[in-house]
Amino acid sequence: MSRKHLIKIDWLCGSKEYIWLDESKQLKVGDYISTVEYWSDENVDVEYVAKCKSYQFDDGIYQIVLSYEREDNNHFSKHEKEEVCWGESLITIDLKNRKANNAHWTDDEDDKKYGGDAKKCSILTSLPDSDPVFEAVYRIARPEQSIWRRELLRIYGKCAITGENTWDVLDLAHITAASKGGKCSSENSLLLRTDLHRLFDRGLLKICNDGKVEIDESLSDDYKALNGKKLDKKVLSNISSSLAERNK
Repeated sequence: MSRKHLIKIDWLCGSKEYIWLDESKQLKVGDYISTVEYWSDENVDVEYVAKCKSYQFDDGIYQIVLSYEREDNNHFSKHEKEEVCWGESLITIDLKNRKANNAHWTDDEDDKKYGGDAKKCSILTSLPDSDPVFEAVYRIARPEQSIWRRELLRIYGKCAITGENTWDVLDLAHITAASKGGKCSSENSLLLRTDLHRLFDRGLLKICNDGKVEIDESLSDDYKALNGKKLDKKVLSNISSSLAERNK
């Protein structure tokens, strides 16, 4: 069975980049994919559109060259484009020998501070191909959301549903969306694992008023195993009013 793999790259500059690779979808030269990079200095998540310049998948080994170009990332402002590093990454992922994973950055400006081999390249998770395809939304994270995410990490430190405590894969999730006036507060937000956050926003994962989780029938058995799980009582007491409003 083909699978999707979430790749994490720790670059020399201190940022962390996350990329989904799908065995079932052979990338072609010129294809575009989205990646997410976490800038630790500013505590923001930045999403890129990257162009595939080369792609090979043979005997469990991925080798892909991604090009990050200004003209493909018009969701950035002019000022932001000046702050971002542009160039190419060469990524090698060995599914049989994970210690052989590697990533190399070549900067357009030949900047030695950012260019070179990554500190680490790892596979965070692998999912069966029956799992949902995640949609990319190109954005710069709002500063208040980053600040409040840090606060929730301090208070709870784990996913409200699974208990996952790896901070790199925990998102701030709003009960009432920020686009609909939802505020960053303990009454309107919780920590969710990144994939569960996407499902929650798309309505494929529901949190009932009593804190029980309901999973859409279209999802895989891995997700259906979460059916009936209940939120931590402390989390539920904080978000109960917002949940009731959302579930009307």
